[in-house]
Amino acid sequence: MIKTFTRLLALIALATATLSCSKAFINGEEAVLDGDLTIVVSGVASDVATNTPLTGIKVTFAAYPSDNSLSVLPLATKTVYTDSNGVYAVEVTGFSENVTCTLTAESTDQNDTRYETMTNKIIVSWNGNSFDPIRGRFVVNNCNFQMKETR
Repeated sequence: MIKTFTRLLALIALATATLSCSKAFINGEEAVLDGDLTIVVSGVASDVATNTPLTGIKVTFAAYPSDNSLSVLPLATKTVYTDSNGVYAVEVTGFSENVTCTLTAESTDQNDTRYETMTNKIIVSWNGNSFDPIRGRFVVNNCNFQMKETR
């Protein structure tokens, strides 16, 4: 009886250790767990009239809670600038909840011509088609800005 009880305790201890150290797997590959989730957004800024790529456009990413919590402060922000082909890419890590993101494109002193400020909105859901659970990345490509020149 004592021998059986000792074996049972050892089995319970092993199961507990295994569960506490276990990782999530999807199709045999380790999935990224909450808190390490990444949002990647890329696109092109161009002149709406000429379709010319715009260099040096400031693109600001901001992520807010999607739980309707009236939070004024973003959970994360990041600013990047378009390259000589009008291309930008933003990558931000550290999410564990659904978020609503805004990307705002605006002219800077680097631009010869001024353009109207534009904002794109993205709803990030960690169970949608844009989410890769293996890499823990929500990816949006072609989040483009066709900007109108101001006069």
